[in-house]
Amino acid sequence: MTHKLYQGKKVGIWGFGKTGQSILTFVAPHAEKVTVFESAPLSEAHLLLLKKNNALLVPEGYLDQFFELNDIIIPSPGIDLRPYAQWSEKFVSELDIFAAHVTIKTIAITGSVGKTSTVTLLTELLNRCGIKAIAGGNIGTPMLNLIEHQNNYHVIVLELSSFQLELSHTFAPSIAAITNLFPNHLDRHGDLADYAQAKGQLLLHQQEDDWAIIPFEFLEAFIPFTAHQKVLWLADDIYLDIISPQLLDITFAQNWQLIFAILEHYDIEPEAALAHCNTLTIPEHRFERVGTHNGITFYNDSKATIAESMLESVARLKNQPIILFLGGLDKGVDRTPSIAQLPKNVIHVFCFGREAEAIHTLCAKNGLQSSSHITLESAWEECKKLAQAEDAILFSPAGASYDLFKNYEERGTVFKKLVQEFCTESKD
Repeated sequence: MTHKLYQGKKVGIWGFGKTGQSILTFVAPHAEKVTVFESAPLSEAHLLLLKKNNALLVPEGYLDQFFELNDIIIPSPGIDLRPYAQWSEKFVSELDIFAAHVTIKTIAITGSVGKTSTVTLLTELLNRCGIKAIAGGNIGTPMLNLIEHQNNYHVIVLELSSFQLELSHTFAPSIAAITNLFPNHLDRHGDLADYAQAKGQLLLHQQEDDWAIIPFEFLEAFIPFTAHQKVLWLADDIYLDIISPQLLDITFAQNWQLIFAILEHYDIEPEAALAHCNTLTIPEHRFERVGTHNGITFYNDSKATIAESMLESVARLKNQPIILFLGGLDKGVDRTPSIAQLPKNVIHVFCFGREAEAIHTLCAKNGLQSSSHITLESAWEECKKLAQAEDAILFSPAGASYDLFKNYEERGTVFKKLVQEFCTESKD
């Protein structure tokens, strides 16, 4: 199957991570010529993939020539395109290529927080209830990798970030769902309105047979993007009578509300799904209880890259004494309101990373005990001296990981390793 977006054209692939490699494999057999621009060093495996697909690597420093050479440019989602507006007519999104080839139903989920947990749990429950589903997109499997085997499934469930959506002009999922909208990635989108505009692309192209499912509290932000599709505005209290403490140990109530609403579109009542919930698990690094040692409980919530996620996790610990780790990059979002909302049971904040001193200053202004540390490891050494029985150690940074780590997964893994080493040392 080919398509006019890239058939017989000179195609430039900008970025050669997982997404770029997937795009290359998908379009190369049909393009006239493919060139790849990637500033990071390539491995031997990457170079072999280029050779296998007759693709050329453009050397760093030749970005303008890369633009001029190609008829279309397919950028990886992480690339900020704002400085290159003069070339915008050449940009084509991975998502629109996917839209041109997908032939089965799609459920697409976006939002500031809760996307991965919602997609993971929904996909698992659909499969257990007889609907063959596969997940992809921002969750790990590049969406174009799903096209070849799509006829083996009833539905594709996509997690989509604002970066993946902002360039999309055609994608229209059968069901579009939005978890929430909080300030995030403002270093890329500028302000909350532009961020909402990127998220709104998920809804903008839907037609009469499509559905949008959106929490009512975000009506004002997203109603401008609804016109042709049917819309279900979720009330705050929907399904709360069946969301048990056991379910809340898995993920937040708001995620369950969205999951149950989507399942009902497949005639799966919440009660039928509940039969499977006792064996469900969410991905790592999301309010993950690492263990308890000497009466101290450790939670890895490294996926909390924005303040709202961190505050939800703090609230889950109720009145338990909390030692909180905050760090990472603020992504252009003011941390002041979230620091001011920290409750009195947060007894100490360990601030770490590039913005540690700024976080420490905000804590001091709000009367919070805190300390500033360049690295996570140095903060951890001090934490070990402070922690006592009955304390909860909550690693919920409320910032992006890129100041010290490759991603939030690596950050969470390092934290868990520190905890495990501490527990082992204490036993000796």
